[in-house]
Amino acid sequence: MLWRRFAPGIFLFGMNACLLAQELPREIGAEVTLGKNLTGDDCVLRRVQPGGWGEQAARYAFHCEGWNQPSGNLVVYPKHARDLAWWLGESPWARGIEESGSCEVARADQTAHGLEASLRPCQHRQGWRRILLAAKAGEARYLADFLPNNAPLVERVLLGASGRAPQPGGAPQGRRLASLRALEEMLGTPEGMPSLRDLGQYLQYRELAQEQQRARHYRQAELTWQSVVRMQERLFGPASAALAASLQEMAHTVRNQRRLDDAMALVRRAEPIVATARDPILTAHQLIHKAYDLQSRRRHAESLPVAEQAVNALWDEPRLRFYLGEAYFAKSVALHGMGDFAGVEQAARMSMSYMQRSEGPYGVWTNRARLQAVRGLIGQRKFAAARPLLGEALDIAETTYGRSIWWANAKIIEGALARAEGNSAQALDAYRAYAEVAAREQFACYFAPCAPAQLDALIAAATADLDAAPKLFAESFAAAQLVESPVLATALNRLAARLAADDPAIGAALRQQQDLQESQNRLRAELGAESRKGEKQRSAEREAKLAAELAQLNQSGRDQELLIQDRFPRYAQMLSRRPVSAEQVMARLAPDEGLIYLASTPQGVYGFLVHGIWGRIHFAPFDYGELKRTVTRLRASIEAKDGVVPVFDARLAHDLYRRLFKPLIDGQRNLRRLVIVPTGSLMSLPPEVLLSAAPKPGEKPAWLLRDHTVSVLPSVGAFLKLREAGRARGSGGFLAVAAPSFGAAAQGIKRAAGDPCGTDFDARSLVADLAPLPETADEARALAAAWSPQRNRLLLGEAANKAALRQALSEKPAIVAFATHGLLPEELFCENEPALAVSPRPGESAEDGLLRASEIIGLPLDAELVILSACNTAGADGRLGGESFSGLTRAFFHAGARNVLATHWPIDSRATVALMQALAKARAKGAGWPAALREAKRELADRPATAHPFYWGAFSLVGGG
Repeated sequence: MLWRRFAPGIFLFGMNACLLAQELPREIGAEVTLGKNLTGDDCVLRRVQPGGWGEQAARYAFHCEGWNQPSGNLVVYPKHARDLAWWLGESPWARGIEESGSCEVARADQTAHGLEASLRPCQHRQGWRRILLAAKAGEARYLADFLPNNAPLVERVLLGASGRAPQPGGAPQGRRLASLRALEEMLGTPEGMPSLRDLGQYLQYRELAQEQQRARHYRQAELTWQSVVRMQERLFGPASAALAASLQEMAHTVRNQRRLDDAMALVRRAEPIVATARDPILTAHQLIHKAYDLQSRRRHAESLPVAEQAVNALWDEPRLRFYLGEAYFAKSVALHGMGDFAGVEQAARMSMSYMQRSEGPYGVWTNRARLQAVRGLIGQRKFAAARPLLGEALDIAETTYGRSIWWANAKIIEGALARAEGNSAQALDAYRAYAEVAAREQFACYFAPCAPAQLDALIAAATADLDAAPKLFAESFAAAQLVESPVLATALNRLAARLAADDPAIGAALRQQQDLQESQNRLRAELGAESRKGEKQRSAEREAKLAAELAQLNQSGRDQELLIQDRFPRYAQMLSRRPVSAEQVMARLAPDEGLIYLASTPQGVYGFLVHGIWGRIHFAPFDYGELKRTVTRLRASIEAKDGVVPVFDARLAHDLYRRLFKPLIDGQRNLRRLVIVPTGSLMSLPPEVLLSAAPKPGEKPAWLLRDHTVSVLPSVGAFLKLREAGRARGSGGFLAVAAPSFGAAAQGIKRAAGDPCGTDFDARSLVADLAPLPETADEARALAAAWSPQRNRLLLGEAANKAALRQALSEKPAIVAFATHGLLPEELFCENEPALAVSPRPGESAEDGLLRASEIIGLPLDAELVILSACNTAGADGRLGGESFSGLTRAFFHAGARNVLATHWPIDSRATVALMQALAKARAKGAGWPAALREAKRELADRPATAHPFYWGAFSLVGGG
């Protein structure tokens, strides 16, 4: 964004009697007050350590309110021989600033006071303008870089430092530093210039987004990036290079949530800006994103030329080396997918070379490239060359980050190398080391496959050694629970954050943990800086000292983590990734009961049956894409559209059963009750709609529920927790929240056009746009009559709000029903967690009409059953959201519910009432929850008017039975 020229008559650098010589601070740390800059920010000038400028230099920093970084710097050399052209063009100072963005050519002038000066306008890659100024008077040199906001202050300080401050009545206005008048070409009125407070807030949001991304809190990072993008559009305009860079960063975050189409939409949005900017880094990143998108879709041959274009868009100079390394890495990934392992090694070594020159041998990307080269060597069966390179990577990962995800990723590759060498025992040892890390912290797999690689090795070992098969089955079952889901991780992080916010002791312990992490990051940076020095400057002794200090901090971090787990078990349990053993499951299963765990991975679905004293494993080659398409197609044949119920795809329902369930349960005569733990896309499909036999004309469909009762759980750990919880101790009765008045508090709500999630955003505006549900009031009355005619309470209309709900729950009802919209994070564009829509209340910020998962966890629940009867585990665009919605059911469990009965798609109230009446009747006869639901569904399935699974298939029982 180019700021307009000043209006005629306004001179940026005019001086008056109040702006005379500014005395510079003499001591390190001392400062003088400068007053306000062009945008009204109060500023001071502080003397700081000369740093790399040398002992002869006096160095000063401009600090202004609203920004925690210096917004300008001044260096004074009493005597220096270099000319101004060298300082602004060839000096390390100028080159360093060039690397952070782009600069125009220098402009020289002679001032009215004999001070020769040159100015060079630059723009930082993050969007703001930056000015380089070099001046000389005799042998003295004055070097300044600053934001345009501070231009008058810089002039004042510079003239004072050179002893040339004008006196009243001196040279005419505008001629104090004539060379600086060139700024008028890029500056507009101060009112149109971003204040330093604006820039400071923008940078804080950007740093937060990057921190959330590094922590793999991808949904939170996405929302923060949205705020960054809006700020950039406001501060720098809709076509700034900084905006394109943020869109690319946000695309990376969205891709990590497996939303490939959404990620590419962001990349395409950046396309015209990138084309205009002609920035090699932006161009290369745009191509790298396209290459990674194709690789995510397994279109590696198409990805390769795109990655090569990214390489060709760059050249070997210091500011581009890191990005060249990134482009070569993308090329190596494409080649690996194509099976060209010699090409992988070559591209990875090129990546490693550029990364090492950019971030040193200890850098994260340097080590990733090193490991990628090992993968290329393994593919070529060059095991002797792979071993030492892998050993180096393992040592660096452990030295720099301890036994964390970086080290665990290297162990995955060690396992692959051992398997390729035929050493199964060593491979399993390596995979077990990876699993130990993945069990204690959120894992990111950089060299897929991770969990599948371990599972394949365990299955192969069990096949080769039948005596060891039971033990290896148990290990496989535990390992499969470590399959990473970024969507679920986001939901759990949000719930855990709520617990931490409600408990100051947890917050204090977490802050100590964060302090340790910051110290670790500082030491890693120092170690990296030391390793990048030349041979003569590099100190092996200092490197060893830093490595030892880092190892101690890594151990302190692990100790702090154990302390948190010990002191705050509920918080730790929320985030725990520790798998449940098959033995623990077996001990809590009834003789006719089996637990089926379906672990969805990029390679396929690993199915496990735990039943009696043994188990089964089956692998179905359903990758993410095929499984998602299959579930979406089957749901499309069930859900009504515009009031029309479609033809059910019975063949597809049987095919899915045949591929996933038949190998596990076929021949199990004593297996009557199934507890199913789905993952991925399978969380958006109720299992009962599958057919155990191929459809035949004239015969009743062989629904899975004909032969089995079914309950669903969000995790194996939830099975254990709910079985241990026992029955609810509530006093009985029924509570319903229905027919909320969504527009109750809509009057006067701000709706910021084009800025839906801005600082003035009010969730009431979103809730007010929801379709009303008046029919659910009658549904609630019918449910109350079915469940508890004598003891019930209905919160209808405006009474269906959060405050009334909390008060009603204090009576500990046994059954709680929500007949309202369940909303996914993807539909709540400004939220990072699922929610239930209730009635908002005016004037109370907490009563905004959204009962979020993080609020549900704090409800005083002790209920046998929570009913969610208007929910949908797919968005309005058909996008599957079962993983996101599971955050809602988990919140109810942590709040004290034993079972949650939730719909996967909206059904009409009459079908809901009929199903609930049949369910209540079966419960009255003594049936457990799964058996009662089975009877209710069978009753509706046997009626011609409700035989289609649209009417009875939507409800899934999630819970302990």
